[in-house]
Amino acid sequence: MLKLRFLFLTLFALGLLAGCHQYALGDDIQLEFNFTQAITGPTDELHLPYVRGTKVAISVLGTDSSDVTQFTLSSDDPTVLSVDSVDTTSATAHCTANSAGSATIHVLKNGSEVTSSVVSVAAPTSAVLQPAGPLFVGDPISLPANGTTQVLNGGTATYLVQYFNGTTQLFGNGVLTAQPSAGIAAVPEETFFFQVREWLQVVPSALGPQTVELAADGASLGTLTVSSVAETAVNSVSVEAEDTGGAHDGDTLIVLAQSFDAANDPIFGVTYTWNLAGEEATGEGDLFEFPFASGQSNTVTAQFGGHTGQTSIDAKPGTGIVTTSNDIGCSASPGPLGGSWPALGVAFAALALTARRRRAR
Repeated sequence: MLKLRFLFLTLFALGLLAGCHQYALGDDIQLEFNFTQAITGPTDELHLPYVRGTKVAISVLGTDSSDVTQFTLSSDDPTVLSVDSVDTTSATAHCTANSAGSATIHVLKNGSEVTSSVVSVAAPTSAVLQPAGPLFVGDPISLPANGTTQVLNGGTATYLVQYFNGTTQLFGNGVLTAQPSAGIAAVPEETFFFQVREWLQVVPSALGPQTVELAADGASLGTLTVSSVAETAVNSVSVEAEDTGGAHDGDTLIVLAQSFDAANDPIFGVTYTWNLAGEEATGEGDLFEFPFASGQSNTVTAQFGGHTGQTSIDAKPGTGIVTTSNDIGCSASPGPLGGSWPALGVAFAALALTARRRRAR
């Protein structure tokens, strides 16, 4: 066994010395929450199938600055996946997933093919929505796009949208459309600079059931029912802290406040006042961020409408920032649904730390 391993390493080293290159393809779709900086390059794989209608950047992996301009990329079936343009400074093809099916991306270097990959595209048949708040503490809640969710009247709720064809998840964004009823605003959002994602933000303005017709690239996903409720519907408030496993002193951790009705069903779009160790924190929102301080146990409390939730966290008094899960990034759609830029920055930093800790665990 050791002889075989030695032989493999020897051949690998000789291949490098001989200038032998292995090329592959990766895209710009990011699946982990990591918002501290802009995407600087492709991932190390293709995320397939792509959802019909999405635009995606596909790059050649294994190039270097001396040969990057020598590559060309093409599709053997532009009706499925078209190569709209090629950036020769990064060997990246900007593509559009046009229709369901398969196409092969061919990569040529100085006219000779060095690698190829089959790319699949599918039309969505359903979608799953995940409220943003629970994602921050690693406790996602999923509901179908034709399901029902409760939102405080006048409040803003944000949902991550994931597409499926049958049981197969599809990847990409920029394909969601939302047609709301008269009593609610609903806006699809795309995150740029930080991560390729699809989000839906809703703001009900009238009490009672409101509806949002959802579709992706023209394919119906069903009708989301948003039950708009008054403040009196809130029966309790819970506070959930992010798992501290793997955290180090100074790491940013998240606490989420969540409202529930009398049947213990969640109500989203609620903002809270917070205090840590009896000291009131500035601002209102559903998230409290704090620097982890091991051994410094104190009580953090969230309040809304006479209801209180609390838990113990390792944080020093006077530390922590109130923010909101509705700050999701730079969006394609302007309007009043977004949040503040200062809160946005700290929320993204916290998400990145969360992702790194979970990978370590």
